[in-house]
Amino acid sequence: MHKHRYKYSAEFIYTVLSEFEASTSKPREFFDTQEVNSQTVYMWRTKFGKMTEKQIADYRKMEERSSQLRVENQKLQRKLDAVSDFFLREFPDDKIRRGYARRLYQQGPLGQTEACELLIVKRNSFYKRKEQ
Repeated sequence: MHKHRYKYSAEFIYTVLSEFEASTSKPREFFDTQEVNSQTVYMWRTKFGKMTEKQIADYRKMEERSSQLRVENQKLQRKLDAVSDFFLREFPDDKIRRGYARRLYQQGPLGQTEACELLIVKRNSFYKRKEQ
């Protein structure tokens, strides 16, 4: 995955926010001297508040990592959906899928809930009581 390139560095954002907070002039005059739109500065102020330069940089890294994890999660969900659809088509009988779910659970790679979700089996039917 490529790294996201930001238009403004964390250092620049921190500098602008610090100057804005320390400014004694009217906001309009301040924005005229800066190369940033007033809405952008107010958005930074809301988003980054009293953060230091390092905290802003770390926050951006966490945002980027979160974005990567969301993409990975979507890919895994698509794979899981494909496998579930396959099992539903190949084994339309609940009893067979329940048996496979039990085996997956007993072998240990999946928990009971995950095995039931994967094989589209109702969790409350996972263990059928033996009829007497």
